[in-house]
Amino acid sequence: MSYTDVMYGIGDLATASYAGLRALGSGPYGWFNWLLIGIGIGMMVWWMNQMLKYDKEAEQNGTLK
Repeated sequence: MSYTDVMYGIGDLATASYAGLRALGSGPYGWFNWLLIGIGIGMMVWWMNQMLKYDKEAEQNGTLK
């Protein structure tokens, strides 16, 4: 088994994993994709707030950001 076979295997697995999301998006469960997008955006907002909190704390303590 070569390195190329491993990389193609990983690519095929990733492609196959998206087939389920495509099926959910076109059927009566299309809301599931929007739910995943909403969770991702919510997590990004939470993370940015955490970073702001840590930056403010570092500024008050005189430590590195």
